[in-house]
Amino acid sequence: MDPAVMEVTRQAFLSSYPDEVEDLDAALERFERQGRPRARPPVGMGVDMLPLADFLLPAVAALFGAVGGALAEQTAAALSEKTKAGLARLRGHSQGSFDPLAPEQEEEVCAAVVLMLQGKVTSEEADTLGLAVVGALRLRNGGKRD
Repeated sequence: MDPAVMEVTRQAFLSSYPDEVEDLDAALERFERQGRPRARPPVGMGVDMLPLADFLLPAVAALFGAVGGALAEQTAAALSEKTKAGLARLRGHSQGSFDPLAPEQEEEVCAAVVLMLQGKVTSEEADTLGLAVVGALRLRNGGKRD
């Protein structure tokens, strides 16, 4: 998994749901082992039993273009070419080595995360995680924004 995806996801959880950070490594292992975006809940248990990491990790990966299929298409439709280019430059770069996203680009990123999480987590959780991903992207640039 791309280091930028992991760093942004981890920072998003640290700022919004710190108790979920410990689930991130297990979600990554499931993601890589099973070759699909999220784990399946145990038989007889609802989707709400899955950790948020099983939903946010593929959402952030889709933002960075690391997940194929419908999720990446859904993300691509929500982001402008300028935002996609900014996120592409961000991949693999060390902290502070990219141009920060403009406010309208941050809004696109937040909306894309919320869209990808829709129906998987509560709307409040989706909103919180969307804002947390934007905050994590800001942290990669020392908290600065254009």
